[in-house]
Amino acid sequence: MSVLIRRIQENDLPEVHHLFEEILAELHSDNPTALENYRGQYTLARLHILLNDSATILLAAIADQRISGFGFGRIAGGVGFIHWMGVRSPKRGSGIGKAILEQFVTEFQARGCHKLELYTYQNRPRLRAFYERAGFTETARLDKHYYKLDVTYMTRFL
Repeated sequence: MSVLIRRIQENDLPEVHHLFEEILAELHSDNPTALENYRGQYTLARLHILLNDSATILLAAIADQRISGFGFGRIAGGVGFIHWMGVRSPKRGSGIGKAILEQFVTEFQARGCHKLELYTYQNRPRLRAFYERAGFTETARLDKHYYKLDVTYMTRFL
């Protein structure tokens, strides 16, 4: 399967937002506070604004002529922060997440970043292993952090 990673375009936003909502519901069905807060951070209207923000990188993964994944990232102070990545459930394990992550690295390097950072959930060991294979290391474990979720803060120097 071939996958194309590109910047999100305005006409992609409804489908990307819908996929984001699906993944949020999957991750946070047991934490309504987290679910509602993350929904509020990435409304469709907010994504429209972020599309034109020079410090924000919004990526879409196209596979089988459909958006199959996304990534939301931001640059501040020479550090690239990956806020969210998601892959459509039937496409997980097919290399889409790796391709999105590699594109983030390319984009952040091109913009002069010296470091990448992200959070991952402690109850998702496969995700942590995915990021470790991509060169990220655990920097801190944060129990009961955002919305009382246990997260691992991971970094990678470029």
